[in-house]
Amino acid sequence: MNSQTSPQPLNLISPRFILVIAITIISSFATGILTLDLIDNNKVAVEKILDINEAKNKVLHFDEILTSSSLMYAYSGNPAFKKSYQEHVVLLEQKLDFLIDHAPSITSNRIVRNTKQANEVLVGLEDKALSFVDRGEMAKAQEILSSASYDLYKTNYIHTMNEFSKVIDEEVIAATKNIYSLNMTLMLAIFFFIFIALAAWIFLFIRLSHSARLIQQSAQAKADFLAVMSHEIRTPMNGVLGMVNLLNESRLSKIQREMLGAIKSCGDSLMTILNDVLDFSKLDSGKFELEASNFSIHKLRNETAYLSSYKLSRKGVDLKVSIKDDVPPYFFGDGNRLRQILGNILSNAAKFTEQGEITVEIGIEELRGRDFKAIISVKDTGIGISQEDQDKLFAAFSQADSSITRRYGGTGLGLAIIHKLIQVMKGSIELDSQPGEGTDIRVHLPFKVGTQPLETQQPVLTPMGNEAALPHHKILLAEDNIINQKIAIMMLEKIGYQCDVVNNGIEALAAQDSGNYTVILMDMQMPEMDGVTAAKRIIEKYGDRAPHIVAMTANVFKEDRERCLRAGMKEFIPKPIELDELRGILYKLAGTQIPSRSDKKCFINSELLKRNFLGDIKLFREVLDMFSEELPETLNTLTSAFEAKDFLKLERAAHTLKGLARNFGAMSVGDTAYALERLARTHSLEGAEELIKKLIYECNMLDLELAQSDFSSSLS
Repeated sequence: MNSQTSPQPLNLISPRFILVIAITIISSFATGILTLDLIDNNKVAVEKILDINEAKNKVLHFDEILTSSSLMYAYSGNPAFKKSYQEHVVLLEQKLDFLIDHAPSITSNRIVRNTKQANEVLVGLEDKALSFVDRGEMAKAQEILSSASYDLYKTNYIHTMNEFSKVIDEEVIAATKNIYSLNMTLMLAIFFFIFIALAAWIFLFIRLSHSARLIQQSAQAKADFLAVMSHEIRTPMNGVLGMVNLLNESRLSKIQREMLGAIKSCGDSLMTILNDVLDFSKLDSGKFELEASNFSIHKLRNETAYLSSYKLSRKGVDLKVSIKDDVPPYFFGDGNRLRQILGNILSNAAKFTEQGEITVEIGIEELRGRDFKAIISVKDTGIGISQEDQDKLFAAFSQADSSITRRYGGTGLGLAIIHKLIQVMKGSIELDSQPGEGTDIRVHLPFKVGTQPLETQQPVLTPMGNEAALPHHKILLAEDNIINQKIAIMMLEKIGYQCDVVNNGIEALAAQDSGNYTVILMDMQMPEMDGVTAAKRIIEKYGDRAPHIVAMTANVFKEDRERCLRAGMKEFIPKPIELDELRGILYKLAGTQIPSRSDKKCFINSELLKRNFLGDIKLFREVLDMFSEELPETLNTLTSAFEAKDFLKLERAAHTLKGLARNFGAMSVGDTAYALERLARTHSLEGAEELIKKLIYECNMLDLELAQSDFSSSLS
């Protein structure tokens, strides 16, 4: 599976990172060597100083012993003193030789040599005295040791010893200072190399931070660009698909309906591509968030399979979907993303399978407490994929073979998106396929055992009977794009509503102050004041009396929806606008239930229709065209006459609608128009507003029934 390359700023970090690592290694190596050298030098220097100092102290000590031993032997004749004298003469000479060899300086070496020479003279005199004692001539021995010459040599020796001791002490202190200085130098060198390493890492951190900011800015620029492009593409697509939806509910020939279907299919494909690009961008930038909740795996399976079953049945491909018995009925996790993954894999399998079957199997593994892994297997008998092409299957904008794009279409984003989704969900995907033998895709995703989801809290909806009029709404449309204004107006008229239009948030605030609207359809991006700001100000000003504000925008990101809801908007309708979605929200805001297709009243009486047109299909179509052309203008006349209190125009418009409706056998519509006609004739407006809304709704439903039904058989 291919992974996406990182943005360009990271490419600049690699050589710097290698350089920093090299500097750190060299600095660490140098620091280690210097530290070991410091320890070794300290050890040698300290040992030398200690040995010299010890030798000096021994020389002084041995000299005292020699002096006392020679005197004691001369006066007592005790052989023990002679033995002690002879032993310490040797030791003293050894220590003096050691000091000569290890003297720290030339001066100290000279003084030690002078000390040794003076010692040798004294030892010579003392040996002579000891020899007299050995012959029994103790008086002569005592005379030598107390003679002036001996005292002179002794005084000279003591002076030399004192100078020797002083020099050795000074040089020990100097050596200690040198060791301290060397230590400081080595420590500074160590700190220098540590500083170099830290500076290199700080430099790398700064570069990384800078590069991270560049990457974030790049990702944000890409996201902003895609958001702008999404908005700019959705805005004209709202006009295209909006017009398509409106045309689809008008009278069309079979060929025209097929052409319209082709336009809608192309538009839907474009929107799918746009949504895929937005999803991929979010996944690629790491801004994709998962939403965990309880969901039914059986319901998800049925909904996903239903979307592909129609296409597969037309191709003659069987779809088999099963869930193993040990699978929990409810999962806790992101069900929407699981639906997207399964739907995308199933759609891909359906695209490349011309015959045979597709098998979907859902199982589990590694059940531990509430945690488990779901295994979703999708096997098909399609064209298969070679081993070489499997490596690039999950890359963005890539397909197994370039010829596949020409034959089957597609951007190559679908599998790249689910691959990234699976990674975000901490799952894995496996693929087994051979050309001509089909493909087996297995997805492993972690979930928790869930519970039955609570029903989403909805407002209490009042069922509407067949005779009920539209929910009461006074609607303001805040939209700066002229095409979008026309689409929204036409959709509202199709539902049965009129609306006032403003071009920005400032105008919306002013209109609400004077118009007291119950619903505001608010675009987000408008000049002078955007929709979110306008919504906040309206809600702040009116509080509980604020109208229901519905975001109707081409900004479709999750953060856009959350921003609108935080501002106090009640609903969010993404562009392109779906007529049924708009209708459903208007019913929901009024707390009423939208009638189902089966509940909708059939206004046309076939028997009356046949009797009125005497089986003349040509005449029927002429009247039908006239009705279709005059209806919008007549309905506009109704509302404008009511607002202007022009009872004559109101009476004539109601009379026209009464006649047109009764021509088609829609007697209930004619009766509503007649009631309004009589009310206008009495110059009374009591109840007129409700009658107008009901009449607009019934006329639009009648127009829809005429557009979607074939009355050829009824007229013949």
